[in-house]
Amino acid sequence: MYLGSYERVAFTSEDGWSQHAGAMAKITEMRGPYQQQAQPDKELFEASRSLIAIRALMQRKRCFLEQTIWKTVPWALEPESKRCVHYLQDILCDLPGIVEDATSLLDFANAGGDASNLYRELRCKIISSLEELYEWRWKWEAEFPNSCYKVKPSQSSSPFSTVLYFKDLDRASLITHYNGILLILLRLHRGLRIPYRPVREPASYRSCEVQASVLTNPLLLPGRANSLEDVAREICRTVEYHLLGFEGRAGGYYLFFPLRIAYHLFEYESAEAKWLRQIMGVIADDSGFELGRHLIELSPISDNMEDRHLNKYTVAVPNNVLMCKAQKYFEF
Repeated sequence: MYLGSYERVAFTSEDGWSQHAGAMAKITEMRGPYQQQAQPDKELFEASRSLIAIRALMQRKRCFLEQTIWKTVPWALEPESKRCVHYLQDILCDLPGIVEDATSLLDFANAGGDASNLYRELRCKIISSLEELYEWRWKWEAEFPNSCYKVKPSQSSSPFSTVLYFKDLDRASLITHYNGILLILLRLHRGLRIPYRPVREPASYRSCEVQASVLTNPLLLPGRANSLEDVAREICRTVEYHLLGFEGRAGGYYLFFPLRIAYHLFEYESAEAKWLRQIMGVIADDSGFELGRHLIELSPISDNMEDRHLNKYTVAVPNNVLMCKAQKYFEF
């Protein structure tokens, strides 16, 4: 873990941090979930889980952490110790397997094979993960009311009229990582042309009284974003708090994964993309993580995916949804 942290600071090679994360994954899997129940092993496991999952995601290879035993056993002795962040990590750990299955589906389609069953299974997984993620988001809203507020950006170079500040860094990090995970699932949802289902808030949130007292954060609620770019912009609007607040270097570290996902939603010459390239340099200079300077230079996870290969597995959807090739939605 410490060697991985060194690579994120020094950036001696493109895959340096990934190699150390891979070694950490092998050691963790070899020791098994029951060895993660007592301290300090449990704390190290909780700290390394996201890195292991993100490495697997970038490699498009499913991760052992998606197994139920790895989501339950480490907290079995103290169930109350499993917190909001750990449930969000559970969903993150499912993403590498979903992306691997999506890649396999498109390989079958490109080869002219019958991938109907794989498509149906993958569609169910994506819908289920989105529902689980939305449920997590509603619970966050109930647990942390009045946690976020809008302010004018302190830098004139910001492309946003307002930015988002939080009561503490942990809440900001949870929302940015939620949005990063959401973008991956929504891009898969659109890339595979899964029919859209309206998102409904839980019954406990529907009354005017509850909404007035609970829904107090100026953040996008499940299903309320007009576009994927809106979700990416919400990630970007948290950057000033992460970098210019009182939290120091930790804020820059928490931005790596969400900003990499958000960057590929914007056109290269857009104001947001130009600003993000500048921000990555700021993270490297001010936070000390040299990886930030190179993060969006690394090749995106992408395939040459043509819509026509999926036609026989998907139902008809509006033409404006089909304008972009599926490749656009598989770049993370």
